[in-house]
Amino acid sequence: MGRAELARFALKRLITSILAVVAISVLVFSLIQLAPGSPEHAVGIASPQNATPAFFAQLRAHYGLDEPVPLQLARFLGNAGQLDFGVSYRTNEDALPLVVERLGVTGPLFVMSALFALACGLLLAGVAAYRSGTALDRASQNAAIFMLSAPAFAVGTLLLYWFAVSLGWFPVLGEGSGVGGRLWHLTLPALTLGLTGVAVVFKNLRPQLIGILEQDYVTFARARGFSPATLLRAFVLRNALVTLITTTSVMLVGFISTAVVVEITFGLDGIGSLLADSILQQDIPVVQATTFLIALFVIAVNFVTDLLYFVADPRIRAEEGRA
Repeated sequence: MGRAELARFALKRLITSILAVVAISVLVFSLIQLAPGSPEHAVGIASPQNATPAFFAQLRAHYGLDEPVPLQLARFLGNAGQLDFGVSYRTNEDALPLVVERLGVTGPLFVMSALFALACGLLLAGVAAYRSGTALDRASQNAAIFMLSAPAFAVGTLLLYWFAVSLGWFPVLGEGSGVGGRLWHLTLPALTLGLTGVAVVFKNLRPQLIGILEQDYVTFARARGFSPATLLRAFVLRNALVTLITTTSVMLVGFISTAVVVEITFGLDGIGSLLADSILQQDIPVVQATTFLIALFVIAVNFVTDLLYFVADPRIRAEEGRA
């Protein structure tokens, strides 16, 4: 694999990603324009003594809401290109730093959840595939169905009641301070969010691993006396790498919607809870800054996934070379 091929492939994907960011930004702006209510009335609720038509007109002029929609869109895209989303209607702070500050909670939550989901999902899928058709395999499938279908708020509430309220092992609310305190406070939220990821990893990898275990080269390796752990690590998982990459990207993107519920359930001041509050209070700059960062995250995940495909799968490199 040459560096020139990889650079050309990455450049194509980068251009596509930039166009996707622009398209998502336009879509978010359009949806906000179509949403019922108006932000100036949301601001006026905070100071009802000033809630007069003249006051609302002044607010619209101040935030540029009285301009034609195409002009508002052009100004929004121009400012977004400079990472300037204006100031929050509620706090009068710059919107983007307000959102970035919340990454200190959501970032570690995602990392802990992903590590837990990958470790447990791989272990569960490997055991179930190696013991395919047994009671252990059926029990693993039932557990995955439960983890995938159980609502995050219900699982979080149960974990809070058992491990925080009844046993007192973990704090009930908040995100803690310091590295140790942050990890301790985020353990239950990470378990709640990660359980859905465990099910996704299991459901996608199990049939793939079963198919690989039935291949002749695996049968030959088993006949040579390789242990089950060595078979899974050296022969099976290596050939399931593309599926694992796809599953990981799907899992990370799926975490976004579930994280909103988890952060609200556990009282975490993360990006998800900020987005929910901002939508309810029609804080448009914060909503736009938050959705912009979420879109960047999703597109970055897809971009890295495409690059990993290129490195891991020779067929993609061959197709790119012919193109």
